[in-house]
Amino acid sequence: MVTIKTGRGLVRISARLGRIPSFAFAGLFLLLIPCFALLYTFMAADFFHSTAQYEKSLDGEAKQILEGIGSSVRDSFRRVHGSDFARKNGWELDLRDIGFLDLQVEGDSISFLFAVGLLAANPDSLRGIVGRRVTIPVRSTYVRFDSVRNNSIAFRKINPQPHFVGVIAGYSEPPLGEFFRDPRVPGDTLWLVTSADLHQKIVNYATAVRGFPSQVTGRFGRMFYLSTATITTLGYGDIVPLTARSRFAVSLEAILGIVVIGLFLNSLARESAAGEGN
Repeated sequence: MVTIKTGRGLVRISARLGRIPSFAFAGLFLLLIPCFALLYTFMAADFFHSTAQYEKSLDGEAKQILEGIGSSVRDSFRRVHGSDFARKNGWELDLRDIGFLDLQVEGDSISFLFAVGLLAANPDSLRGIVGRRVTIPVRSTYVRFDSVRNNSIAFRKINPQPHFVGVIAGYSEPPLGEFFRDPRVPGDTLWLVTSADLHQKIVNYATAVRGFPSQVTGRFGRMFYLSTATITTLGYGDIVPLTARSRFAVSLEAILGIVVIGLFLNSLARESAAGEGN
């Protein structure tokens, strides 16, 4: 047992600690991990995740957002055209032939690939594919409240220059803007009826990709991993504290981990010596 000669109080504390079995210190060490993980969870916004944009866990979030965007565009299309089908300038569009792919975060906006399959209205039934990358501000100012539908309607400008895949002789470029044009808004528009839930998902996803996934799933799991890496001094550095309180918490856990491990080893050595004496 280590003897401390700096005061009677410290001697008594040392003696009491010496009577604690080693498994208790081992249990305390393990208990510190979920305790600090819970603390970090409450401070989740104080940590930066440098590899968040590469995590597979965000794929599900992106899929849900694209499904929500697709649903809102289809609903808007039906409301304007009155059906799932429309014809413009010799081209026909069916809602079953539109897709929403490749969600990305670009600065303060998100973007996705808007792909549309168009059918030339003639006996040859020639098809063309038009693709546009659509950019939407994450915190848009183009939202107005519709008291009739009790919903928010967002009108989003899309790139006026489409990319036409394939050349069909005798036909001009498909008029994608004619299919997605709202009479209340000048120019080509893509209609989005954005619910509060969808808008929040977009904000959360964009924030997560930037390195702050505090509102996406797996928050406690992330912080449990951080707590384990901190207390074991593994220090991968993929999740780092940004504020004074988070840095204090991480430092406290690292120090406590070293102290508890030291007490565990001391207790283990004392028990081993006592066993050899017997």
